[in-house]
Amino acid sequence: MKKIVLCLLLLFVCGAEVYGHAAKQEVVKDDTIVKLERQALELVEKDDFDSALKLFAGYARSNTENSYYKDQYSILRRVIKMKKLIDSALAAADHNGQTQEKLKEYAQAIRAYYYEKGYYTQAVKLDNQILELNYSAQSVANYLESLVIINDNVLADQLSAANIGSEETGVDFKIMQALLDARNGYSDKAVATIDSMKFSAELYPRCLVYCAAIYKIAGQDNNACSSIVKALENTAPTQMSTTRILIEKLSDLDSIRTTEQYVSALQTESKVYQSGCTGGSSCNSCSLKGSCPSGN
Repeated sequence: MKKIVLCLLLLFVCGAEVYGHAAKQEVVKDDTIVKLERQALELVEKDDFDSALKLFAGYARSNTENSYYKDQYSILRRVIKMKKLIDSALAAADHNGQTQEKLKEYAQAIRAYYYEKGYYTQAVKLDNQILELNYSAQSVANYLESLVIINDNVLADQLSAANIGSEETGVDFKIMQALLDARNGYSDKAVATIDSMKFSAELYPRCLVYCAAIYKIAGQDNNACSSIVKALENTAPTQMSTTRILIEKLSDLDSIRTTEQYVSALQTESKVYQSGCTGGSSCNSCSLKGSCPSGN
């Protein structure tokens, strides 16, 4: 127990930096970065994290003028350390009290990283682990979301059925259920469900992407593209890449990807104000401290 707690304390900064990475300005990706991200995705989805790390290291050595590659190497290295710590703690059933809270923080940071990169197969595995750490309505919804993205509809249906009727289920869980209904042939019911729901677009922009999938299944292409526009408009600037990757991943939208309306919708820019906060663990040393709204 002492060894795990010590490791957690040493990795506290790692978790903060992964969170901070998610808050930095979105990088404009050139062909080299796109190629690297595609190669890394193939490796990580096969559980070959070590090869992915070596891949980033190689690009960093060959592209010293661009800090992006070094940053990506450093972030993945920290993610791997936190992932191994979570695996070890769960295997040892050593995740109580302070240890459990830290593990939950790291799991949340890793999940954000996986979604930013489109590592959804790994997100499914992580979400299953989070359920063991903290079985809650939100952890169930997160697991269901990842299952829906990778089209594991059988397990998603089982998880959904086991939690139908729970008063604790939130907006995201209910929209996942509606998407499963649509996939199972009940698109009219699914559309009626989402049309009757009242939720904040700015708080749940990703949910609008799933609404787009539901509308598409129901044959309402115009509403599907309108939902994509609304999702992107309400996504924070630094999360745009995460949302765009999700839109491109959802197979429900495949048949409209070549349409002019879809292509136009995907070009939508964020309308959400966001400060230049890097999301670090302390505001005291930040150069934006005096002007950042979150620090006032």
